[in-house]
Amino acid sequence: MKEALQYLKRLERILKVRQMAVDAAEGRIRECEFQIQRLESRGDSEQGKIRQTMEEFAHANGISGRHLQCSDKAIEVGNVYLARILQDIEKLRSKLDKCRAVWREARREYKTVEKLQERQLQKLSREEAVLTQKMIDEVSVIRHSRKTGI
Repeated sequence: MKEALQYLKRLERILKVRQMAVDAAEGRIRECEFQIQRLESRGDSEQGKIRQTMEEFAHANGISGRHLQCSDKAIEVGNVYLARILQDIEKLRSKLDKCRAVWREARREYKTVEKLQERQLQKLSREEAVLTQKMIDEVSVIRHSRKTGI
């Protein structure tokens, strides 16, 4: 019985460690999702700037060659920056997939330990019930033997 209680305490400690691993993995997932949202917002903003420059370029009449070169250069730089943002988003999505896989594994391990703990509790409960019944039976036998004078 003492060993079973020690095992149960050990399972409780393991369960806490597994829960911390699950929480940490969830935190990494949230962080990746936040970074992806931030980069997507930045990408949308950059696309808007490029679109606006292109519209100004299309509607401009009689602009100088220098202004034309500046607009063209701004569009080119914007496209390069947008390509970098899209690359970063893809890297983060890959990292997010890995974080989710780690989270699933941590969650699976947590549930496994939780089931072990539940089974151990049930086993302890059954052992306790058997011991209690055994004591009750012994008391009954003693009382019966006293009454009958055996």
